[in-house]
Amino acid sequence: MTITSGKMAAVGVAALYSSDTPILVFGDGSVVWGDNQFPPTQYGAIDAAICPSTGNLLVLGDFGFLGRQNAKGEIQALAQLDGFADKMAINQKRELIGINTSRKTLVLSAKTGEILFDFIPPSAPICLAFDVMGENLAVGHGKGLTLYDLKANEAPIDFPASGGVFAVSFSPDLRFLIAATGEPCLVGWRLQDGKGFRMAGYPQKPVSLAWLDGGARMATSGAPVMVVWPFNGENGPMGCSAETFRGRNSIINVVTAQKNLAAIGYMDGSVDVFDFGDNEFHAVSEAVQAGDQDDKNLQLQRITSIAMPRNAKSVAWVSEDGGWGIAKFG
Repeated sequence: MTITSGKMAAVGVAALYSSDTPILVFGDGSVVWGDNQFPPTQYGAIDAAICPSTGNLLVLGDFGFLGRQNAKGEIQALAQLDGFADKMAINQKRELIGINTSRKTLVLSAKTGEILFDFIPPSAPICLAFDVMGENLAVGHGKGLTLYDLKANEAPIDFPASGGVFAVSFSPDLRFLIAATGEPCLVGWRLQDGKGFRMAGYPQKPVSLAWLDGGARMATSGAPVMVVWPFNGENGPMGCSAETFRGRNSIINVVTAQKNLAAIGYMDGSVDVFDFGDNEFHAVSEAVQAGDQDDKNLQLQRITSIAMPRNAKSVAWVSEDGGWGIAKFG
């Protein structure tokens, strides 16, 4: 394993991959793109994603700016939205971009930046996710979750959730909808009949969700163990217990998965990869120790975003204090 690492001057916003190339985005708009680095921009970066139509970088900046950046660092304005915007999701199949503004949720064409849908959720939107087909959009807000139909334009469906919804995800097989609430638990619904269920037992809010085995299992953050729920049966996790896998004593903050591997970022800044083939944790990056003089702000070490390419041959991450790393497995 070879590791390249560094530190930028702003908070780590997103770790992404365009094909096999790692792209790391920071709050001042600076970017690590493979072996290249690009300086801060006037727009900054609040959120980022890979453009489904070009494979370039989508950056959601200050004051509603949505730009597309290429591998040379050149930025093209894709849209200028009204007001503040802070969260973005993409759909590969239909080449869609979903964006939460201060009061609305917008769906744009990734090719042209044209606004295709304009929704006003029951309260201010917090998070959002497309289903894999791009036919439905789930929007989490302070009163729960609202499901919007992007195909037949049917009336939206509301799913109340105590304390609001802070993360949301469709299962890849489109059978379940999972949400992280304001409480230390997950809630979910079986979409076939709307039957709800609860997934509890977390010491902290589990806001990072990663699907495994095509949707047969789901790994989550929110505990000092990786919590893995079963979804392979008709009832999903209903009536079932989660598996737990402990690698370190620190709380898991972010998790992602490809093939039979899960990459895990901890609150203390460390990074592991868990191999479901041998059920073993493999250390990738250690936390900065309290005695080290190069980083006194240990509370800012937490890994804020982590990613793996589809071939699962590397992992990239960013931290709250601007730290970043790319590990390649050999």
